[in-house]
Amino acid sequence: MICRHRTASGTAPRPVPEPAAERTAIVQAGRAPLRRACAAAAVLRCIGATTVLLARRRIGQPVEHLGVALRCDDGSRATVYRETVGRRGRTAAPATVVVEFRLRWISGRGHALFRVESLLHTPLFVGFPGVVSKLWLAHDANGVYRGIYEWDGPALAHHHARACRGSSGS
Repeated sequence: MICRHRTASGTAPRPVPEPAAERTAIVQAGRAPLRRACAAAAVLRCIGATTVLLARRRIGQPVEHLGVALRCDDGSRATVYRETVGRRGRTAAPATVVVEFRLRWISGRGHALFRVESLLHTPLFVGFPGVVSKLWLAHDANGVYRGIYEWDGPALAHHHARACRGSSGS
């Protein structure tokens, strides 16, 4: 999934910065999730780390990307409604992961409520080792939400994905 930025003037889109192919994390569906107990422990450590990051004011929500429309490789467009940045210093091995999902039984004002409520999901990812940033994209015309994560290394991105899959029981 590649998303592209459309400039304010409506000119041709420019690519969202992507790391070199050898540094891009591709989370493979075939990788086994962590065992439920290991996944739960990883999520609890993440929540604890998030608490420390919040206390130290090391989590930011910049506004410069808010409202930016991205065109994705399926032709749809989605708008950034939030950005979360973990202030951790220099990124040694950038990796990008795009997550897509649809909300069942949500329509109309339910989408606006979800965008507000989704802030509560932050402790479930920002404290994982290696999180650099996340762009939160509103649902597109097809009802697809996206999150574009930047990680400091593919291995850390894979660990997060496996922990999430293990904790959800999928």
